[in-house]
Amino acid sequence: MTTLYLVDNSVFQRLPHQPQVADALRAFATRGLFATCLPITLEAGHSAINGEQHARVIELINARRRLPITAEIEQLAVALQASCGMAAGPGS
Repeated sequence: MTTLYLVDNSVFQRLPHQPQVADALRAFATRGLFATCLPITLEAGHSAINGEQHARVIELINARRRLPITAEIEQLAVALQASCGMAAGPGS
């Protein structure tokens, strides 16, 4: 069984400022361990500060394995978020 890392926007935001994060992501990508899904692609694209950055981020994401968002995965994500105490909202 291979472990995949679902890399979210918080990772992309750290790349320019934290070389160790960039190194880890590069290692995951090289070994085919980095995956993405539509919500992450949209969030990363929305966070881009200009057209050039948007194109770079989307190119990086599109080169990776895409995970489908099924009803089962949606339910699991909501349950996981609730188990982390986030269902009540920020600062709760």
